[in-house]
Amino acid sequence: MEFEITWLGQAGYILDFGCCRVCIDPYLSNTVEEIEGMKRMVPVPVKPEELDVDYILFTHDHLDHFDQVSICRLAHRPITFMGPGSCIGKLEECGIHNNTRLERYQQTVVGGRITLRAAYACHTRDSIGLLFQDKGNDTGGLYITGDTEYTEKLTEIKSYAPDAMIVCINGKLGNMDYRSAARLAQEIGVKTAIPCHYGMFGENTEDPENFRSALSPTGVEYRELKFMRPEKAVLTSVNS
Repeated sequence: MEFEITWLGQAGYILDFGCCRVCIDPYLSNTVEEIEGMKRMVPVPVKPEELDVDYILFTHDHLDHFDQVSICRLAHRPITFMGPGSCIGKLEECGIHNNTRLERYQQTVVGGRITLRAAYACHTRDSIGLLFQDKGNDTGGLYITGDTEYTEKLTEIKSYAPDAMIVCINGKLGNMDYRSAARLAQEIGVKTAIPCHYGMFGENTEDPENFRSALSPTGVEYRELKFMRPEKAVLTSVNS
């Protein structure tokens, strides 16, 4: 599996698979500051209207993942929206009906050749993680934990042998800390781990270097993405 990945900050990403462009949990406004008083540490990466994607996926409905103010501005765009039931209801409120409900353990295909599986996450009632794999391959690919506490149930994803993972490390507000994130990476057996959910709000962040240090004795490669800098990724699978 080859793709280009761009970090939008917090837990937001754009994955360009060639066959399609997928955006995950984009936070593109100052809504959290307006409602909860937490200020952005980085600028808004892109205006909602300038998002050039085929799919937008949500892992859950918290403001910094499901930015309803921004999403409503995309109601008339030819984009397919996906997420758990809590997000689908809010999409309907925006007048967005081109949506697909994606619950834990369900799977679908995006772009004709990428299998998307919804994984368990321990955060909200119906929050999910995401696993992207080449269609026809049951191993390899990219696992995104979404927001989640550490629980042994997360290691279920090991049966798919993901090659890399993006994992939350902030250790606050219902998320695992960097130590648990390193433990999970080792238990799942990924080759590469990428930290997320830091550097957006001063009240809810973590130094990714702590994750690097915790990961070091596990043998898992540490990779840190830079804000709004596209990077290439090449992942392997047992079947490839």
